[in-house]
Amino acid sequence: MAQDVVKNGLDFKADPDKMITQTGVVMTYDHMDFLPTSASDTEVKGKVIVFVKSHLKDSADATTRFVYNVSYNPKTNLVTQLDRIGTYQLQSDSSVL
Repeated sequence: MAQDVVKNGLDFKADPDKMITQTGVVMTYDHMDFLPTSASDTEVKGKVIVFVKSHLKDSADATTRFVYNVSYNPKTNLVTQLDRIGTYQLQSDSSVL
């Protein structure tokens, strides 16, 4: 990753409040999908959706999606942009089926 991406990225900052530890939520990476929007010799842009499973104590797993705008330079092999644009909780409601 480019150094400025690590320096400015929300996901690389320490959590001084330790919110996850305090809540007791257990989170596990599941998988990710990359959706390219443009590509050239010097830059590939797209969206990345990271799927994370989480649960609290003995409760059932819930899936959360973290969505990012991403840019990658294939010549330098560096991620040049990594901006989280949202966090989405998956829920099901039989009334919409």
